[in-house]
Amino acid sequence: MDYTFSVELAEKYGVEEAVLLNHLYFWIQKNAANGKHFHDGRYWTYNSAQAFTLIFPFWNRQKVDRMIQSLRGQDAILVGNFNEVGRDRTRWFALSETVLSIVEKRTIHCPELSNPLLKSEQPLPDNKPDINTDKSLSALRLPRGEYGYVKLADEEYKQLTADLGQIEAERIISYIDESAAMTENKNKWKNWNLVLRKAAREKWGMKDKHSQEGRILELDEKGRLIT
Repeated sequence: MDYTFSVELAEKYGVEEAVLLNHLYFWIQKNAANGKHFHDGRYWTYNSAQAFTLIFPFWNRQKVDRMIQSLRGQDAILVGNFNEVGRDRTRWFALSETVLSIVEKRTIHCPELSNPLLKSEQPLPDNKPDINTDKSLSALRLPRGEYGYVKLADEEYKQLTADLGQIEAERIISYIDESAAMTENKNKWKNWNLVLRKAAREKWGMKDKHSQEGRILELDEKGRLIT
């Protein structure tokens, strides 16, 4: 994977910080185009430090945290919390007017380079339902979540909601769906119902002492640990 950055942002904030800012800008721009995640007069994107280390494997969590603090201290980004679940500590990010002005000026002067990540952006997932060959379900598996990677039959979705509760079911579907989208489903998961239940049981994405966050990409579709 290629990583890009604005030279002007690199001169002002540092090269690695510029790479992170470019990534945030891409997702904020995408959310703005879709009219999503608009809070306090700005468009936001969200991610965990662990997820950033999967996108940028040459950074560890401590490095990511330091860069976020550095950018926040330089008034390059805003950090918020708009999570629906109170104990969910996933951080939300918006760009300052200074950063936006630099990036958007670059867009005006070099429209073909305004977002290099678009060149490597994967097509939207196929939203045609997968035919479920399990006769016990006798239903179609339909896309669930923003990116359509997670697919569940109606019976599976209803049972998951009944077992976990509506809020937790939606949280874990969103978390797994976004994780699969960010890595192009690196583990080739297919049994989404099993993955979702294991993720809920082990509290993936929840930053507490029992959290198993960071293991989300270390399990195969049957829930076996990949070493």
